[in-house]
Amino acid sequence: MTASARPRLGPFLSAKGQIACLPRSRFDAPMTKDPYIREKFTRERTAARKLAERYFRNFPKERYRTEVESWRELQSQNIEFTMKRLRDPIDGLG
Repeated sequence: MTASARPRLGPFLSAKGQIACLPRSRFDAPMTKDPYIREKFTRERTAARKLAERYFRNFPKERYRTEVESWRELQSQNIEFTMKRLRDPIDGLG
């Protein structure tokens, strides 16, 4: 088989068809720590509203920068939503 007739293997396969290893240094760098926690919920509309209200009570917006990051209505009439807040409260606020 000539070089031009060989099947294209892609960037992660060696010439023998084995999975090629990526350079180790790519994985050695520490990941940046996201200061936010995200929690995804799926609830019926009324239950979703109550859960969000309770979440804002437990993690006040002023101290945790709490927000509904995203939401969508599902065909099942449920709401899927993601709550986002800081891991630790902002210092100096009651």
